Amino acid sequence: MANWGTIYNTTAAALQQHSATMARLQEQGSSGARIIRPSDDPADAHKILRLRGQQQMLDTYTANLDEVVRSFGVTESILQQVSSRLIDAKGELTKAANAASGPTVRRTIAGQIDSILEEVVSLANTSSLGRYVLGGSDVARPPFEVERVSGKIRSVRYVGSDESLPVPVAPGVAYSAMLVGRDLFYGDERSDPEFLGRTGAAIGATTASARGDVYLVVSHQQTHYAGGTGVAAGTSSAGLDTIVGAHTLTVNAAAHTVSLDSGPTVSFTNETNLKVTGITGEVVYVDMSGWAGYDGDVAISADAWLSIDDSAPPVSVTSFTDNIAVADADGRVLYVDATGITKVGVEPVHIAGTTDLFGTLIHIRDLLDNTRYMTYQEQTDLLAKAVGSLDDVSKVLTLGLTALGGRFQAMAALKESVTAIRNRASDQADELEQVDIVAVATELARVQVLYEMTLAVSAKLMSTSLLDYI
Repeated sequence: MANWGTIYNTTAAALQQHSATMARLQEQGSSGARIIRPSDDPADAHKILRLRGQQQMLDTYTANLDEVVRSFGVTESILQQVSSRLIDAKGELTKAANAASGPTVRRTIAGQIDSILEEVVSLANTSSLGRYVLGGSDVARPPFEVERVSGKIRSVRYVGSDESLPVPVAPGVAYSAMLVGRDLFYGDERSDPEFLGRTGAAIGATTASARGDVYLVVSHQQTHYAGGTGVAAGTSSAGLDTIVGAHTLTVNAAAHTVSLDSGPTVSFTNETNLKVTGITGEVVYVDMSGWAGYDGDVAISADAWLSIDDSAPPVSVTSFTDNIAVADADGRVLYVDATGITKVGVEPVHIAGTTDLFGTLIHIRDLLDNTRYMTYQEQTDLLAKAVGSLDDVSKVLTLGLTALGGRFQAMAALKESVTAIRNRASDQADELEQVDIVAVATELARVQVLYEMTLAVSAKLMSTSLLDYI
């Protein structure tokens, strides 16, 4: 038979167990959670932790998706505004290209194009939340660097990153929130250069790396005369001769006349600076003071300078070959066949498929201002050509907007999938974690009855004494 100590300990343990059970059930009922601490159900607790971790990871992906979509929205707004300004520029250019438009009208339109250029550069350097959106992975500085001369934009250079900035938006999937500006504003379908002037320059044998619209400037360097004739370069030859390459000066001793390349004859005596004009308008200044009666053709040749950029050193040409490299300040090269060049001049060169937004607007503005002193007809012809350049730029921009629209759709579909996965993980964790309130209430009532019965029994036992047996 158990002694009183054993009965007391057993009763106290039962009361403690019932009390702990009631406390746990009450905690579950008030919190709504079946598993409050891992020890409540280690296996399910592990599953819940894994599912909650997956939920948090997917919440991060959703936030990243929202950020990418927000950035795309900013970019789309930029491109739409730029596209609108290009439409305005094309309208103005079409007016200017009309042969009836005069120099004053064209200069006025040049000012409008300059304003559009300034606005477009500002849009391209837009920042959002302290980050530049069109510089790829380089978000800390403006992606387009501007060089000015006398306050006007002379060139715009992309200095951002060519690498995008990928952001994880789903397991194993990353999208770039910051796009590469070069891809949006620069063409990359190179065609052969078109030489549009009258200097005689032509396309060289090597593929050019120069871009867009450039001006090949052919200038005179020095004229050489065959020896033994007594004919030499005049005092103004270095500065005013307009021939380059090989030519022929014909001396008629009997008539005391000279002519250049079968052009008009010019009488001479002993002039030191005689002006002689060729059949197509080129000019040489000749020193006839040393002439001693030579009759016939005098071979002459003129060295030249070639340049496509006022900021880059010109190329000295003494041998007029078919593949002369002429570079700009950025190292981009135009290869020129110089065998047909006969006179100085400005040769417009158009490289279709490589035009960029900023260079095209700069070219159009300067063309309207006639900074290269073109004839009116040459200017008109080039303005008509520039309309095509604007179309090329607009096509690149349209492709960028189309691609951006596709990314928007992809982001929306991906967000829907990620959200669905996240919700499933949350639901599964809730199922494991949440308590059945009805079951808890039933169990709590049962345990409470046991607790009260134990109290009653223990009270009865503890009140027994020797007097109960007398």
